[in-house]
Amino acid sequence: MSGINSSTFTGNQKPRGVPNPTQKAVKVVNGTSTPTDSSSDLVYARRYLDWNRLTFAYHAVGSQSNTFDYHSGQRVTAEITADRKALNLTALYGCAPETYCQYCKPFGADGNIF
Repeated sequence: MSGINSSTFTGNQKPRGVPNPTQKAVKVVNGTSTPTDSSSDLVYARRYLDWNRLTFAYHAVGSQSNTFDYHSGQRVTAEITADRKALNLTALYGCAPETYCQYCKPFGADGNIF
């Protein structure tokens, strides 16, 4: 989220190397979203993190060293990998061609998950 003014924030408002927010804030009334008419500078972006080891390693504080891997975690990973192979869960069958949302588009509109 960006557009929040703070006298105590000292970080970079628009960091390089990562997507910066582009979605204007909307007002949601009774489950229906409409573009806000306010003069708000708030913009946001939503990213979903994959539930996997690489995501956790990237986002864990101090994990960029080899200390992220523990024997117990490596053992569990090996067991999960073996089970996936045994159950033939390693093939990719498809992917969602676009991003869907629940409240950013009206119910029934293209892009709304419902």
